Amino acid sequence: ADTNTQEDFHPEHMLKDGASKPRNLTVFILPHSHDDPGWVRTADQYFQFFVRPMYTTVVASLVKNPARKFQVVEVVYFRKWYEMATSEQQQNAH
Repeated sequence: ADTNTQEDFHPEHMLKDGASKPRNLTVFILPHSHDDPGWVRTADQYFQFFVRPMYTTVVASLVKNPARKFQVVEVVYFRKWYEMATSEQQQNAH
């Protein structure tokens, strides 16, 4: 079974040490990138029109609110963005 589907969720796992009330469930929502290089457009087209502006905007947003988090999935795109970024953007991306 797909581990990301509802049929794999069993509410009894939420019970704490035989208690009748379920314990609290903590959910984390993590914004992330997901741009498949070369899927519908070429990798360069994806980068130019979607990925580069996204990373630039995300880094600027993270500077404004350091409590936020963002996960880069396609490292090949992040590397390309980083190499083209200004030194300030590079520093902010750390």
